[in-house]
Amino acid sequence: MKTNTVSVSILLAASLLPLGASAKDTHSVDHEAVLDSYVAEQREALKGSTGGQGFGPQSPRDIDSAAGTNTVAFGMAPSSTQMNLCNIHFHKNAEHKGGEFTEYAGNGDGHGYQSGYKYAGELTAEELEPLEADVCPSDHGGLNAGDTIEVHYVHSSAKIEPGPTLGACLSEA
Repeated sequence: MKTNTVSVSILLAASLLPLGASAKDTHSVDHEAVLDSYVAEQREALKGSTGGQGFGPQSPRDIDSAAGTNTVAFGMAPSSTQMNLCNIHFHKNAEHKGGEFTEYAGNGDGHGYQSGYKYAGELTAEELEPLEADVCPSDHGGLNAGDTIEVHYVHSSAKIEPGPTLGACLSEA
């Protein structure tokens, strides 16, 4: 799977509303931030369940850091034009730390919401002016002026069809 990400300000969110209009979520609604110990437990469980499987956690990553301990070398992915677009989605906050997206949003709710990295640059008073309408309201909170969204155009070399979740990018074959 290969993802291309683009982070943009909330000012562009209105043009993306159709992408999230049919999104459904099956996670429980819990807006309380989880403790660091809970995140550590999740990471250990993920490490244990993916050990020796040829894959592991994708995020979070500091994409400004060239240092790392992964000794596995991967070949270049084919061009996106040679793969199947299997999912387009966006989420609040940048998934990876890097560039001007370095302000940690916190641990989130333990289900992937309200975490990640916020834009650390400066916005004008006009860019921060509250919006008149709700933008992408959900059980996990909506978007506000000044928020960051990250858009993922997910491609796969598998023979699959596009779908509403990342599961569409996987194939039993």
